Amino acid sequence: MKAAPVLRRLGAEDGRAWLALMLAGVRELPDAFLSTEDELLALTPDDIHARIERSLLHGLFDGDRLVGVAGLNPGGPRAVRHRAEVGPFHILPEWRGRGLSDRLMEAVVSEARARGIAWLDLWVAAGNGRALAFYARHGFQRTGFRADAVRVDGVPCDDVLMARSLEAVAWGV
Repeated sequence: MKAAPVLRRLGAEDGRAWLALMLAGVRELPDAFLSTEDELLALTPDDIHARIERSLLHGLFDGDRLVGVAGLNPGGPRAVRHRAEVGPFHILPEWRGRGLSDRLMEAVVSEARARGIAWLDLWVAAGNGRALAFYARHGFQRTGFRADAVRVDGVPCDDVLMARSLEAVAWGV
């Protein structure tokens, strides 16, 4: 059996690997990504580096090949700095079902806690039952719905907003 992929933060040197994984994801699940294949291919190395830095990306590497990625996007005005968005989050199909998504989510949660973030938010395609179940298993709850969130080749796709508290707070209070 192959060794488990190595989990680490992505750096500028990982730009090509990140782009290859994102292109694979967009081709497989176009409604799960905000960028199109053409938009990704148009990115300069500086654009890619900026995205890697901004999204605090954690990746799983099988040798030099990036097989999974998860991002944490903190920031914004002071009033909302206690929240961060999760994404992108993608595992190559041949690597699914091995617990790798759990490892990536644990890395994102650990990073968020280290930064004092209290809430994690994410948007997921309403038709992506596997992702919805995964996020629910990790403590995310549905908090909203966005009709016609993205359009893929002119076809509207809906999204579900999910959130997870990293503090001991009661929902709905």
